[in-house]
Amino acid sequence: AGGHARVLLDILARQGTRPVAIFSPDRDILLPGFSAAEHFQHDAQIEQFPPEQFRLINGIGYLPGNAIRFSIQKKFSDLGYEFASVISDRAFISPHAKLASGIQIMDGCIVNHSASIGPHCVINTAAVIEHDCKLDSDVMLSPAAVLCGNVHCKTRSFIGAGATVIQNVMIGVGAQVAADRH
Repeated sequence: AGGHARVLLDILARQGTRPVAIFSPDRDILLPGFSAAEHFQHDAQIEQFPPEQFRLINGIGYLPGNAIRFSIQKKFSDLGYEFASVISDRAFISPHAKLASGIQIMDGCIVNHSASIGPHCVINTAAVIEHDCKLDSDVMLSPAAVLCGNVHCKTRSFIGAGATVIQNVMIGVGAQVAADRH
C-alpha cells in the first residue's frame, strides 16, 4: 500500500488508535503493530461493518489527475459511511480554526487563527495555513506548502510540495500550483 496510508497508520499508532480492519489489495500495509487488524482485499467486504458502528479513514493519497481517492470516498459516503479525521498530535492547530470532518493533518503542520478547512482536505507534513485562509472540500496541500493569509483554495485544488501562495489569492476549482523545485 502507499505511503499516505502508512503515515496515517503511524499517527494513529502514536495516538493509541488501532484500526479494526484494513482494506487494501496489498498485504504489505500490515505494518508492525497492526497485525491484529483484519485485512481485506476487496472493497465490497466492508459491508460487514455497519456504517452506524464504524467510521472509515481514507488512506489513498491524491495526485493531480488521479480521482481514485474521490471515487472511493463518494462510493462509501453514498453507502452511509462517515470518514474520521486524522489530526497529528505533532501539528499546531489554533483553537480559533474551523475544521470539518474527514480531514487529515500530518506532523509539523500549522493551522493559524481563523483558518477554515473543509471536508476531506489533506494537509501534508509541515504545511502552513496562515490566518483567514479558507479551504473548500477535498483540497490537497503537499509537504511544506505554505498558504499566506487570506488564501481561498476551491474544491479539489492541489498545492505542490514547497509551493508558497501569497496572501489574498484565490485558487480555482481543480487548479494545481506547481511544486517548488529548488
